[in-house]
Amino acid sequence: MIATEAHASLAAAARALNGEGWLQAGELGLALVLSAVIGLEREVRQKNAGLRTHTLVGVGAALFMLISKYGFTDVLEPRLVVLDPSRVAAQIVTGVVSWVRG
Repeated sequence: MIATEAHASLAAAARALNGEGWLQAGELGLALVLSAVIGLEREVRQKNAGLRTHTLVGVGAALFMLISKYGFTDVLEPRLVVLDPSRVAAQIVTGVVSWVRG
């Protein structure tokens, strides 16, 4: 019984991640790896912000970018709602720079 429910939920998840979702998961994974490499390098050099900090900030920034890029397509309808969801992504740069500068 539990196995069939688990199989059904996995099948539903696979249908939900139709090609497009796997791309975003790959982009998040790439952000995780690259920011972890930067954090590891800083950890080796014994800098203040190390592996954990850079990994969290890198994945968080990538997640916000993906949400602002793909997250509002079903809400925006031509001539009905006029706004630019990519403005969220533009403010990430400002926030990260402010955070890094202290």
